[in-house]
Amino acid sequence: MDGEWAKQPSIPRRTNGSPARLKQLLLDSVDRRSRGLSEAALLFSGGVDSSLLALLLKDKLALKCYCAAAKDSHDWNLSAKSAPLLGVELKRIDFTIGDVREELPKVAAALNSTNVMKLGVALPLWFCVKEASENAVFFGMGTEEPFAGYQRHRKLLPDYRAIDDECFRGVMGAWDRDISRDIAVCTAWGKEALFPYIDQAFVEEALAIPAEQKISAENNKLVLREIAVELGLPREIAATPKKAAQYGSRSDKFIRMLAKEKGVSLDEFLKLL
Repeated sequence: MDGEWAKQPSIPRRTNGSPARLKQLLLDSVDRRSRGLSEAALLFSGGVDSSLLALLLKDKLALKCYCAAAKDSHDWNLSAKSAPLLGVELKRIDFTIGDVREELPKVAAALNSTNVMKLGVALPLWFCVKEASENAVFFGMGTEEPFAGYQRHRKLLPDYRAIDDECFRGVMGAWDRDISRDIAVCTAWGKEALFPYIDQAFVEEALAIPAEQKISAENNKLVLREIAVELGLPREIAATPKKAAQYGSRSDKFIRMLAKEKGVSLDEFLKLL
């Protein structure tokens, strides 16, 4: 099971991380996970993470990119903009509030959770994996914690030491918060989840790169964005900020609309699932 090391992570604290080593570790990670595959699906939002994987995978196997989002949402439009620039095949799934009403209880059962954030992130993944004909599914998930990609990291500026500590804490909790969720979605549909960005050596190297190279007041994941450009990703894709999946796809909005439709609070609605 990919990413299983993160169940009980043991990562040394270092401060000598190298962007050059990081780039090579990413290439190695993608190569190992694609070896022996003739085809694969990639969950694709059009942001730097999934776009870089699309760039690295498209010549290794028959790749189809999937984006599930409400029509004209952020992810719907961004994926359609990025895919032609990369020359990859894109399948967009336009989900509606009716689709969410039908599938949300199934997602909650698969995750064994009614946490609104987990459900909001899992829903677009669920629709993609359900649609995919390929057995191997690549995820671009895993960069936010080690590369200071969240708003909570930015709020710590300019205390870079605190940001380094927060990145480390975030990686320590990645299994329960993120990885197990995505594996559960794939398992429900009999698919294999692959996480190139959660390769242990890659994560350790990312954490060893100082926060000053990861985040500024203007943008985040800076070192990863620069590596992406070096590897051939168009800068307009590499530099574009992206919304979290539950907001970029509008899944969170649909969940809240369903609660309002029932005439109950969000917490009460989720308990009914």
